[in-house]
Amino acid sequence: MAVTTDPSQALHDRSGRTLAYLKTEAGWDYSVEAVRSGTAESRTYGERPVEEFDAITATETEARDQGKGIWGPPCWTEHRAG
Repeated sequence: MAVTTDPSQALHDRSGRTLAYLKTEAGWDYSVEAVRSGTAESRTYGERPVEEFDAITATETEARDQGKGIWGPPCWTEHRAG
């Protein structure tokens, strides 16, 4: 398991949390998989998306389409859709 930072981002966010990726040597990426399962969503702060932006947003679309986790009941409601 490796923790790597994203050179396009600061080391910490405005709340002091470390901004980094957690990946295995086999290529498994926690950020992508958390979004794919519907336990996280993609966010962009400021003008610079993270390096993994395309992979993360693609898996978020999959999770939304399949109603996984936060994109399904009871979390997802009609008022959030708009």
